[in-house]
Amino acid sequence: MKENSLIIYVQIALVAVLLIYFYFRRKNRGSGQRDRRGRVEAKVIGGKLEPAELRIPRGELSLLVISRLDREPREELFEIEEFELYELLPALNATIMKVQPRKRGTFPIVLAGERQVGTVTVE
Repeated sequence: MKENSLIIYVQIALVAVLLIYFYFRRKNRGSGQRDRRGRVEAKVIGGKLEPAELRIPRGELSLLVISRLDREPREELFEIEEFELYELLPALNATIMKVQPRKRGTFPIVLAGERQVGTVTVE
């Protein structure tokens, strides 16, 4: 009887650890922070950037991964003028852009050449 209850406790603990792992893993994804592989992820949903603030280290190569989940318009211009970064984001696709900023500061992110949807902070 003792062995059965010990096995049940171990199984419950294992399930709890897995649930906690997947809960926090999902929370950190797309946080606008650079991960250990050098990627910064964000989404464009309803014409808005989520998260609205991205953080990138100065002088290091980073990959901006922007997933555009909108259907219309078919393409939308994404720009960070200070980085001379201008990229068309196709609908329902992810776009990967390489950046290696040289100066610190906070710079606007503009969609469709007209509206600011967020900022990128170079630290």
